Amino acid sequence: HARRVKLARGKFHGSWLALRPGTELALLNALTRAALEAKVPVGAPADVASALAALKGSLGSSPAADATGVPAAEISAAAARLVAAKKKAIVFGRGVVEHPQAAALLQALENLAWATGAITTETSSVMYCGPHHNSQGALDMGLVPDRLPGYGAADDREARRAFEPQWGGALPEAAGLSAPEILAAAAEGRVRALWIVSDHWLRSAPDRALAERALAQCDLVIVNELFLTDTARQAHVVFPAAAFPEKEGVAVNCERRLQRSARALSPRRGSRADWEVFQAVARGLGASWNYRTAEDVFREIARLVPGYRGSSWAQLLPLGPQWALETPLAPRFAAPAEGAAPRGEGLALLSGGTLFQQGSLTHRGATLVKLAGEAKAALHPEEAARLGLAEGDAIEIAGPSGKLRVAVRLDDEVPVGAVFLPYALPGVELNRLGAPSGAGLRVKVARAAATAGV
Repeated sequence: HARRVKLARGKFHGSWLALRPGTELALLNALTRAALEAKVPVGAPADVASALAALKGSLGSSPAADATGVPAAEISAAAARLVAAKKKAIVFGRGVVEHPQAAALLQALENLAWATGAITTETSSVMYCGPHHNSQGALDMGLVPDRLPGYGAADDREARRAFEPQWGGALPEAAGLSAPEILAAAAEGRVRALWIVSDHWLRSAPDRALAERALAQCDLVIVNELFLTDTARQAHVVFPAAAFPEKEGVAVNCERRLQRSARALSPRRGSRADWEVFQAVARGLGASWNYRTAEDVFREIARLVPGYRGSSWAQLLPLGPQWALETPLAPRFAAPAEGAAPRGEGLALLSGGTLFQQGSLTHRGATLVKLAGEAKAALHPEEAARLGLAEGDAIEIAGPSGKLRVAVRLDDEVPVGAVFLPYALPGVELNRLGAPSGAGLRVKVARAAATAGV
């Protein structure tokens, strides 16, 4: 991370690679190259070892220090430490999957995992810490545009064959659209209906202006929600959804462990679990769905989904098993092109979560909002001095699509050349600035004009 987060503090005895914002891909490629120079993982099959050797050649030998700002010796030491560790894991989160270069970064992470032994033909210690509860479970159930539940490819006839007899019809062979593609298609009128489930799209979409156009263009917008959010207010139909403690189900954590949740509270009158909402609408459209409980839904998952087959409701408490694919996925190796170093006017925009405020749901109570405090933009003291700013000054942050007005706080944990804004605090809607592109988003920061007092 470009910002010195808590895990980078000396007491954790870690290796913090303080990269320049926008050079994440260059750093991952450099780590992989350094790991392969240390040694090829012991016990790697001949085809994997051969592919890693070819990958090493395609990554080249150019030093990454000039691009990333991280000394080559520190990159080599970190890679050697990861290779030598008997127990290791590669953990990543929304900073990767929501990055403009997400596809290339994920490939680079897979390369690094094979090069260091974090992935083998039998095990994987690569873990995705998603931004929401059960992010892993959603991916397992096919919430990606080109995959079926269990990660079978949408164009794989054999993978589709497991589901089609049970679901009573042929499944599409082509991949669907990603969330950004759905946004763009809806804004252009190519997608005419949207069903948004448990997501405040006007806050979570990368570009709020695009999301607003998408919602306005659609003939039908349906929202499942706990509260009447700004997104729900734009919908034609709102289904009141039951909250987490009001329903039963199964969540999957980042180590791919199945965890059953038991209902602790009775649902509010008129609300239903999301699966009940889906079933009611399906029946209204003529389908003969007949699930009575969340356990019935899980039984179907345990029959059909690779990795989950053979699981039972009874084995999920108190702590369920980790799933594993019956047939391991074939390794993929490629050297993602790093492209040119990020350029442009302004400062690199950094963002992340803060303690007590991690999403729009925490805004519903007073205590967490009070503990989190006022939203402020963090600048390195040197950067603030260059801009003629002091602690507490009001600034205007301008992106390609809009502006935000916040106060400044000085923080030497933010690198020079960047500004840090928390993404979840009330009053800070980062997507009003516009969607990032290339290696990231650059913004202009200036002292805000004085406003008339009351």
